[in-house]
Amino acid sequence: MCDFAKGFKLCTCAALEAKLQQPPSNIKPRRKRSKASSEQGLYYWTLERVVSENEIIAIGMYILPAKSLEHGLDADWVELNLNVGECFDFAYSPQENDWLQIYPASEHHRLKYLSFIYRKGAWIQDFHDGISKTFHLHHAGIVHEIVS
Repeated sequence: MCDFAKGFKLCTCAALEAKLQQPPSNIKPRRKRSKASSEQGLYYWTLERVVSENEIIAIGMYILPAKSLEHGLDADWVELNLNVGECFDFAYSPQENDWLQIYPASEHHRLKYLSFIYRKGAWIQDFHDGISKTFHLHHAGIVHEIVS
């Protein structure tokens, strides 16, 4: 089980490896594994960049970000690490309004997520509504724990 209390790394390479290890869609696996058990403690992340502003008005409710996910992924802890450490496994210079989201891999827990926006030179806990702006997926991957 993952424990992110010692830190984390936002890795892009693991996402690629996971995709390459999946069997082709035309081959059926012999035995079906429980997704919940195979994805327990696995978290994905996406980093999106604002491309344009939209003039759309939407009526409804947003699913607000959580303050904490399991295994030590607390919003305050993640924010601190984003602002003082090098959490990305690629060369990255944040731009104003970049949007980072961290969410569980299991589909039935995807409504619980952490959300951060880069504003005025620092990462803060906040979210975009996803409607008033158009985004470009900058990078995505898997959150890895730091073990040492």
